Amino acid sequence: MEGKDHGRKKPVKVNQRALVDKVLARYPEDFTVFRELLQNGDDAKATEVRIEFQTSDYAEHSVGANDNANEINDTIPNLELFKWVVRNNGEHFKPSDWDRLTTIGDGNPDVQKIGAFGVGFYSVFSVTDSPLVISGGKSLSISFEENQLYTLDDTCPNSEWTSIEMKLKEDMRGPVPNPFDLARFLAATMTFMSRVETTSVFFDGRAFLKLAKFREVPTGIALPSDMRPTSAKGTMGIKTVSVVPQGITVKVTDLALAAGTKIPPAQHAGMENLADVSAKSEASMVAPPSRASTLDHPSWLTYTARYFVYSAEVLISASDDLRNGLHAMTKKSPPPRFDFEMVYFSKEEYDAIAAEEKRNPILGSVFRGPQGLLPLLNGQYTSRIFIGQSTAQTTGIGGHLSGRFIPTVERGSIDLTNGHIAKWNEELLYVGGFLARLVYEREIKKIQRAWPEGALTDSQAAASLKDEATYIMQYFTFHTSTPDAKVSKILEDGFFRCSKSVSFPILSNSGIRDTKDVRQPDEKFSSFMKVRPILLRTVPGDPPSLIGSLPNQYVVRQYMLADVVGELQGRTLQDDEMVGLLRWWVDVYETVTNHGKTLSELKEATKSYSRTPKREMSLVNIFKFVDSNIIGPQLRPDDALPPDTIPWSFTRALAQGKITPALSWEPMTVVDWLTYLISPQVDSAHDIRKNAEYSNRVVFILANIWGMLSDELKSEAQELMEDVAWIATNKGLQRGSEAYFQEADVFRDLPVITANLFDPQVATVLAEFGVRKQLDFYDLLAKAEKSHTWSAVEMINYFISDPRTEGLIEVPNMVLVFQIVPRHLQLTVPDRWLTKLGFLRYPPLQDLIRIAGSPDAAVRRAAFKYLSDKFDELYGVDYQPTNYKDMQFIPAIKDGKGCVGTHEEVYKDSSWAMMGFQIVCSSVERKIIERLRIRDAPSAEQVIEVFRERPPKDFSTATEWFAFLATKQVLSPGDLQQIAYIPIVPVEEPTSQDGPRLVPPRACFLGGSQYPEEHLHRRIFTFVDFGERANKFLEACRVKTKPDCSDIVNVLIKDPLDFLKKTNPGGKEDLEKYVILYRIVSLLIVNT
Repeated sequence: MEGKDHGRKKPVKVNQRALVDKVLARYPEDFTVFRELLQNGDDAKATEVRIEFQTSDYAEHSVGANDNANEINDTIPNLELFKWVVRNNGEHFKPSDWDRLTTIGDGNPDVQKIGAFGVGFYSVFSVTDSPLVISGGKSLSISFEENQLYTLDDTCPNSEWTSIEMKLKEDMRGPVPNPFDLARFLAATMTFMSRVETTSVFFDGRAFLKLAKFREVPTGIALPSDMRPTSAKGTMGIKTVSVVPQGITVKVTDLALAAGTKIPPAQHAGMENLADVSAKSEASMVAPPSRASTLDHPSWLTYTARYFVYSAEVLISASDDLRNGLHAMTKKSPPPRFDFEMVYFSKEEYDAIAAEEKRNPILGSVFRGPQGLLPLLNGQYTSRIFIGQSTAQTTGIGGHLSGRFIPTVERGSIDLTNGHIAKWNEELLYVGGFLARLVYEREIKKIQRAWPEGALTDSQAAASLKDEATYIMQYFTFHTSTPDAKVSKILEDGFFRCSKSVSFPILSNSGIRDTKDVRQPDEKFSSFMKVRPILLRTVPGDPPSLIGSLPNQYVVRQYMLADVVGELQGRTLQDDEMVGLLRWWVDVYETVTNHGKTLSELKEATKSYSRTPKREMSLVNIFKFVDSNIIGPQLRPDDALPPDTIPWSFTRALAQGKITPALSWEPMTVVDWLTYLISPQVDSAHDIRKNAEYSNRVVFILANIWGMLSDELKSEAQELMEDVAWIATNKGLQRGSEAYFQEADVFRDLPVITANLFDPQVATVLAEFGVRKQLDFYDLLAKAEKSHTWSAVEMINYFISDPRTEGLIEVPNMVLVFQIVPRHLQLTVPDRWLTKLGFLRYPPLQDLIRIAGSPDAAVRRAAFKYLSDKFDELYGVDYQPTNYKDMQFIPAIKDGKGCVGTHEEVYKDSSWAMMGFQIVCSSVERKIIERLRIRDAPSAEQVIEVFRERPPKDFSTATEWFAFLATKQVLSPGDLQQIAYIPIVPVEEPTSQDGPRLVPPRACFLGGSQYPEEHLHRRIFTFVDFGERANKFLEACRVKTKPDCSDIVNVLIKDPLDFLKKTNPGGKEDLEKYVILYRIVSLLIVNT
């Protein structure tokens, strides 16, 4: 550089106007001026603050009320304001205060005052270029000359008020700020003020808004011994904590309310008419004021909110380094002590304010909204950090926090970046986490103490307490804070770190329990774990939960084996619980370490009480199970089993191959069973040596399983029963070798079995156990000579049954002459004898059914007719549908044409033909339909398959199908849930050449006529109407009658561009309406 100034220091020039306009007077939210000036009044120990809005006429011609203003009686006049005035009745300015007022950045050195940077007052320059301060008989005006600030002091009449008068800039001269929104702001602003108790707002000397804060007597709270009252670096220590019930009353004239609000309420009542909601959001709509109201005599409406303020007395022990660093940054030392406070709203008060919002859906509540007192949990309006007054920084939880944080200059957030200030704020956030944890545990334990003993969460007795507990957990659920996300993270860390306890109380299905005792819900355990508390189940769309942010020491664990053993040791399982336990163990045993030891513990712990039969049972005494592949299906619940065998009802659903490796049980053999039935332990009702009826039942069971037994088992059973009198006869219970079939009793003197021989297998089994069909041949002849009680026919039948007499038959003549018949009777051999000689009396059932499915229609008809005619006589016993499920033999109709179908394909209800199912031919007699056990209707799986493979292609078919299915009981709720997502609903597309488009039921809505043709819902949703009966089926498939908020959101998220096209059919002219709709939908997403 050259010239005479070369080498000389020169001061840096500051454009004061630019500094004020661009930095000091730039604040992120409305009403900032009032926030700063109210804080100044509170620092000056003011108890009352007045805010005055003045027109130029009032300001220039009147010191008091303007008597001419009362002619306007509809609402507060929409006149241009000339001046704002804020007054407080606190201490008058001292010389040092006047000096600081004229020095930018010279903060208040009083450590008990909030101001830190000395710039708060300069917020007035956001509305005025020439503020005037009046206090204690002195005045000071500040104004710009070019780009520099100048002051002019003067004297004035003394007054109790300190006043700041602000002549408005030209661009600020509008009407009175919205009174309802101002009231909302002031209600929150006064919450943490230590001195100010009332605030009044005037228009040209007439009050239209009054706020009064009230407090009750504080109650001390003992600090829990397991909490850490000192911050991590030891800077801050909590000495005491107290709680005080507090409230605020807002009185506002109906004239002021008539001005409405420019801020949409937190919630809307519904989404029935989105267009109407958008129209209302463009202009304030409230009830007009009372005709009796005037500016001089207005009608007042009163609103009151009550809440609790928890206050921690914080003592400071700052290091020299921290103290010096803070002084360098703020020009003041940290205070030795201060109060840190938190607001807590009870659920009752929260619900009351929500109800107030519903009663006035346009205005909402004066206590909720931007900068409002009551946050909206999981919603748009969240709680904030207060430094005397509100900052823009949110806390992330449900309660406002107030403390001696050091903010950024514009108070938009707290400073977590700047060295020593960041350290101070982080330590202070620990205090916030500590206080939040204390409040949480205090409130949640109130619920715990009030919880009815033994009541589950879903019980009526606990319903209200469940709701309160859910509210408390939502209140203390940590969400991301803004604008600085670190705030909620540090608070959350302090919340969980401040306690040394391993217990953290939460809401479970059994009330308030510690997380260490609660488990994650798990369907695998739900059937038998009834005592251990579990978390309440959540569904998609539920708000974030405190559970999701629990640190590792408090995390809710999955079920453990120790939980199972512990619960089983304490109670006796019911039947269904035992089934659930065994099913779980068989599924998991392969993954269990030290399986054998764990199984032993499980068996030792498990006891069960079986209802049928009534029996107490411990798993440690069980060694066998009933094989589902052999004897299990034959047993009834009341059949006797050995004490070491678990009832089949407990194991029938288990994979049979896994029972032995999982539980170390072996299958009960038929020998085991028979051994027990003849043992001294069996009760008399099941002792086959004493009870003939039960003996016959055992014979029937043996008949059904005998063919599945090994030869070795058969031999063991025969040997076991050889000398046991257990065969029921007409002469009592006999050994097998002493009992006879009926045909052997020619002379009516033998012990004949009483078992029902309708099933030929019964006879087979009885024969296996020694029951005789014939007498010795020579004994028979000897008896015949001495007795006259027999007939020739009986004798013939007897000989036919005895293979030893086969050589006596003269085949060519088919005649047998009995020489011993008294009258020398000659008889022709009956048909039964021919059968004995090897002739078939009738074709086997398998062959007949195969022939009934012949390609030759005549053969087919003849075979089926023979089957129908002879069914009861010949085939009824042997016929089992499952044995012929793949053979086509039943005459049927499909699509109007004759055919044959399998038992699995044909149904007797002819109405199913409409959906393409085969129905039994009308020529088939009803009797044979019943005998063949033809089913009424297809299974749900088959119906669902038809919908997947052959859905209705047009409106009339769909109407017929849906109306038909609405009358049937085939589909369960789970089946209908599947159908809800299958494209089966034909929808006409006016512009499509390809016919109707198929959509899933879940993607459409019923009706649509309730909305005008151009209504938004008609444009963005698919509406269908198939008639009353068909619609009932669609309703069961989750087709809604009208869209709700989530449906609108889904459409918007799925295809925003398509949503724009549908909501903007008019092009650019309707774009503003789309923007309004988009904003409202966004608001509803947050608040739903």
